[in-house]
Amino acid sequence: MAAEAQFDLKRAPFQVNPGTSSAQAAEEIAACFEVVAGLSGKLTRAAHAAMEAIGVEPDTAIARAAATLAAEIDAGVGDGRANPYHNAQHYCEVMLSALYLSAHAGMAPLERARLVAAALAHDFHHDGRTSIGMPFRLERLAAQAAMPYFEMAGVPADERARVCALILGTETTVGVPFARKLHAHFTKGEAKPGAPADEPGLALLTGDAALTRQAVLLAEADLLPSVGLTAYYGELTQANLSREWNRPLTAVDKVFFLEKIFGDFVVATFFFAQCAVPQRNHEAQGRSHCPLRSVCMSALQWMRDPSAETPAVKRARVAPPATLTGKTIGLFDIGKTRSNEFFDQVEARLHERGYATRRVGKPTNAKVATPENLDKISSEVDAVIIGLSD
Repeated sequence: MAAEAQFDLKRAPFQVNPGTSSAQAAEEIAACFEVVAGLSGKLTRAAHAAMEAIGVEPDTAIARAAATLAAEIDAGVGDGRANPYHNAQHYCEVMLSALYLSAHAGMAPLERARLVAAALAHDFHHDGRTSIGMPFRLERLAAQAAMPYFEMAGVPADERARVCALILGTETTVGVPFARKLHAHFTKGEAKPGAPADEPGLALLTGDAALTRQAVLLAEADLLPSVGLTAYYGELTQANLSREWNRPLTAVDKVFFLEKIFGDFVVATFFFAQCAVPQRNHEAQGRSHCPLRSVCMSALQWMRDPSAETPAVKRARVAPPATLTGKTIGLFDIGKTRSNEFFDQVEARLHERGYATRRVGKPTNAKVATPENLDKISSEVDAVIIGLSD
């Protein structure tokens, strides 16, 4: 997508291709987002192209509402321009993510149009501050600021209530868990949760399985750019959020958020949340390996206990000699290429210091040590140096 080209959301990466892997789609979508960042009037263009790709006529009430709101944001109204993360670029990314994920989920055109419009509005007038301890503060702000545009466009009151419910469902500490539990009730027969007492607007979901599914998907679209695409793009979005909150955010923070708060994708299962679940689960589900797992897990290695989980079963470890004076040192060559040259140098240094040596070796590193190797080491040497490996 060239910077000056018109949006065409009816082709890759926003047209679902059964032959495209999640990793390939993630790379293409992230690349598209980087181009979008340099466009002027991005929301107006994206909203129009999204409705066109869905097949919704521009004079439809929901399309008019999205177009009017997009134009206002492009003009600087409620665009979060002071925010490094929650700004017009983020609004556009979530809108395009909702477009793609709703197509992948096989949703109907009206459902997809509703999701696109809600995605556009979900962070409208974001003030750049967190809402820790104040659930729904930002979501209510966005819904209240956006609804006049929907009303002026002729969107009926019941449809406006549905859009508001979707926006409220993006609140991560109460809204997202509630929508996910309700979705599990509708799809798996699990216990039905009660609507949050402090946000009656979400009660609309309790009798509407389709709307609940849309709410879950919108919350996943909200996080797809930062946790479901490429490692580079995930790091970029986290850096922007760190600047917005004015505090450092590391891989440890991301792992905590994913494992303790968000988890993995529930509706948008084509993708998976980076580092949220073990790699073997992704492979079992036919999904590619998490691009950020190595980054996040390396940051968490300090938390791991390297102690053996089981006791020795063959023999106790031999205590090392108190001194090497008068001892024989074994040099055990595992058979790697040129490892004999390495041990030639080691042996020469040991001889210079007056130590006796014995050479033991395997013919190839592809085979285990023979009983003869092990017997020679145990009977002829007092300490051993093993090498050379990668």
